Amino acid sequence: MASDTIAVTRRFDKNLLIEFDSTADAIGISPTSAMTVFMKQFVAHRGFPFEVKVPVPTKDEYIREMDEIFAEMRAGKAEAHELIEV
Repeated sequence: MASDTIAVTRRFDKNLLIEFDSTADAIGISPTSAMTVFMKQFVAHRGFPFEVKVPVPTKDEYIREMDEIFAEMRAGKAEAHELIEV
């Protein structure tokens, strides 16, 4: 029994879509099939079929970010708020 299908139009970041299509091709399925798998799992789990959380930066990423913030503060580019003594 064939199921009814509809064409769906959504907007995606161009580079993300290129990577998505390439990844689907690399594992041997069409992008449409990949989206169908995701949607079926999303419905079955009543939400994301994986944990969604803010990524924890690596030690090097954290140090780089803190160095950038410190440089901005020293250059007088940081906004004053109650956590920064001016």
